[in-house]
Amino acid sequence: YFTRCGSDKQFEIQYCKIFRSRKKADGTWEPAQIVQIFTDINNSLTDIILRDDTFNIGQPSISSDGKFLYFSTDKSGGYGGNDIYYCEKKLGMWGSPINMGPEINTQGDEMYPFRHIDGKFYFCSDGHIGMGGLDIFEAEEKGDEWQIYNMKSPLNSGADDFGLVLRNDEILDESGYYVTRGFFTSTRDGGVGGDDIYSFSMVKDAFYFLNVEVYDKVLQNPSDPNSRVVDYSPLNNATIEIYGDETLVERAVSAEDGKLKYKLRPNMEYRVMASKPGYLNKSEFVPPVNYSTEKNKIINVDVEIIMDKSLESGTFITVNNIYYDFDAFYIREEAGRELDSLSNLIKDNPQLIKIELGSHTDSRGSYAYNEKLSQKRAESCVKYLLSKGIDASRLSAKGYGEIQLVNKCTDGIECTEEQHQRNRRTTFKVLMENYELVSQEPEQIITDFAPESARGVVDVEDRESVDEMLKKYEDDLEDKSKEKDEDIEFVEDPLIEDKIIPEEKEMPEQSSPT
Repeated sequence: YFTRCGSDKQFEIQYCKIFRSRKKADGTWEPAQIVQIFTDINNSLTDIILRDDTFNIGQPSISSDGKFLYFSTDKSGGYGGNDIYYCEKKLGMWGSPINMGPEINTQGDEMYPFRHIDGKFYFCSDGHIGMGGLDIFEAEEKGDEWQIYNMKSPLNSGADDFGLVLRNDEILDESGYYVTRGFFTSTRDGGVGGDDIYSFSMVKDAFYFLNVEVYDKVLQNPSDPNSRVVDYSPLNNATIEIYGDETLVERAVSAEDGKLKYKLRPNMEYRVMASKPGYLNKSEFVPPVNYSTEKNKIINVDVEIIMDKSLESGTFITVNNIYYDFDAFYIREEAGRELDSLSNLIKDNPQLIKIELGSHTDSRGSYAYNEKLSQKRAESCVKYLLSKGIDASRLSAKGYGEIQLVNKCTDGIECTEEQHQRNRRTTFKVLMENYELVSQEPEQIITDFAPESARGVVDVEDRESVDEMLKKYEDDLEDKSKEKDEDIEFVEDPLIEDKIIPEEKEMPEQSSPT
């Protein structure tokens, strides 16, 4: 992409316009084509130069991902003389131009835009407060606003300084600092001619690294897939895919020590997926890292991915039970983490056909009350998994009440709260084509008590099963799908928005807390 001004044999133009050309395999360039930026009077894109063009467009700059075109124009309707605009590429075509707004553009001239791979935006201006003439400025997005910084001396001078570009890589200079190298143009004294090109290097702000470590499980008895995990060993040659805001940004393999290092961008959410033949896929989410202006600070984000061998390899996949507070059915914090891990496992591996959930209570309370309480616990799990995007057709659930205790704590037997806690649980059975996986007790079970507002909230007369609830959910989705075909507006499913903790109700007289 480049700027061409004045008359042209092919294009009758008197103003500066943006052109493009593609380099062919033999090293020659295709004939230049004009890039039509603005629309005609009917606001539709055309491939024809507008006859009433009376403005200049130039200084094109493409973002590192190729999705945005930045440029400057003196077209009327802006904030000043030359304003900076951008277009987004959609379906292979540049969309309508959008003015960068009054935080970037002023009553003066803003020109020579450049967006670096780290997200910072550079331009020159004589409208922002500077050192004289055109100065180079750096802009950083902070939420919905831009913060503008003058690059100051030695980049800026009393003359015109403009056209800054930066390389995408950094080098370790002789002083031991990581620096970014770049170029700009200046009319300052001491040059060879009028507009001279200068090179420079500047110390970087903080560096962000994602350190991925992939491990295999070491079992206490290698021949028994149900034995305890006693250690973890590095897993090499695992394919690691890194997604930034759900866009694939890196694909590589783990080293001999199971590790991979990747340079992150701040303020972006990442997802890391690991895969290897003979293992189930596994992914982990990496929350955004806040931007730091501390020079040369190294910020490391560590992610461990522990792989499970696939069924063909005959190795057990660890899925833990989850547990509930006394006389309650909301999802505890540690239970949420287990359900998050389970939902990721389901989404990463389509071969996991169905999940069966079984919820249980301890023996305290009536059979009728405990049966309904266990149904509510199963329902809470189902709603949680639905909220994470798991298809309802892959879930089934049932409440068993107190009929499947894991210890001797039946009616009339005195037990500790810790012993009762083991019974207040939901178990999972992961069904696959030729195998089923049953969840197990974790090494540590947290004993807790629900707040009073969350206890005794079960209506024994409410006999709807979780399977009936799931059927309603699927019917609702089907009805909404039909509505969506008739009306583009989408309505959120109320089940997903329901809170896990229900409203307080009185406890039935015939029951005891369980």
